Amino acid sequence: MAGGLADMIHSTITAEYEDLTVNCARIYLVERGTVLLAPFSTRAHEYASKVLQHDGVILKLNTETPPCSITLSHALSEFVELAKLAASVLGAV
Repeated sequence: MAGGLADMIHSTITAEYEDLTVNCARIYLVERGTVLLAPFSTRAHEYASKVLQHDGVILKLNTETPPCSITLSHALSEFVELAKLAASVLGAV
């Protein structure tokens, strides 16, 4: 999902919404384990890390989130609300 968000920010959103400063957006991938794609090969770990970092994703490996952290579903609902707000503002201009 982090790679998809990075692609969306760097291509779709910047092309469709030129007035938004999405170049300031940061995507963090927080992983409790020491590698990405733990069940897969070392080569897969390295490839995924390389591609995501190339796309601007900030990896936080071996990192636990506190129990009170924002969940993905909460973050996505906030993003949808922000997108609706941006659309209404841009449509009103």
